[in-house]
Amino acid sequence: MGKNVVALTMAWALAGAWGGALASEKPVEAVSALVQGASSRAGAGAELLADFQGVAEPGLFNKADDAALALDGAIAAVQRIDTSARPQLAVASLAYLRAAQSLVKSLLDARRKALHADTLDREGAQAVTDLKAAKDSDRPALLAHMEAVFGQSDEAEAAMKASVARATSALAELALRRELLAAQLGSPDALVPEKTLAAVKRGLQTVQPQEE
Repeated sequence: MGKNVVALTMAWALAGAWGGALASEKPVEAVSALVQGASSRAGAGAELLADFQGVAEPGLFNKADDAALALDGAIAAVQRIDTSARPQLAVASLAYLRAAQSLVKSLLDARRKALHADTLDREGAQAVTDLKAAKDSDRPALLAHMEAVFGQSDEAEAAMKASVARATSALAELALRRELLAAQLGSPDALVPEKTLAAVKRGLQTVQPQEE
């Protein structure tokens, strides 16, 4: 509860700061500036989270949470800008920011589930080693433990793959929303780079290859 209140307070603070600083700028320039800052945070976080073969550096999940919060702030700030003369810009920018937020959150969930599955895999391997070295009298209990761990590992693997599938869908949605917003802004320069999207796609495919 407390964390949600803090997050909401920070989001409104960011919205107020961004909205005030950009109030005098043209709507397209204001939206572009907001989107660029949020895109930078989201892209960096998404690329790190999608590196399933790498070691999760300390603070990775906190940084991803911060990126999601920055997107909250950007969404609130865009809503404060008067885009009545360009309603399509408001629609496209909000859809893009929400898609970026969805990608970060889904990758965060997938990476956490992958770490959990990996932990259970290691525990299962250790259980096999312990069983081989155990005395006959200890084998029944160790065998039961090993079977339980393998069952949990299978469930964790399935949950992780389902989460990766959701992240893959979120990536496709972001790519679409990026294209639509680029058309409104006149350029994709302020948006998550294509190379970042490609890196995220490769990372997801190392865990769950997609059929061509």
